[in-house]
Amino acid sequence: MGLYDRDYMRADRDTDEYEQRNKPGKGLIVIIISAILIVAFVLAIVLAGN
Repeated sequence: MGLYDRDYMRADRDTDEYEQRNKPGKGLIVIIISAILIVAFVLAIVLAGN
């Protein structure tokens, strides 16, 4: 149980450091790119269906 708690805390701290390293602006860019890819994927499915 103690080992699990220590690993969980370490993972939680790594996540915080990761979020601080990646600025909000970079996250926004990733979201925009993901949205473009999703739209392109949906359009490809619709066009293939027709």
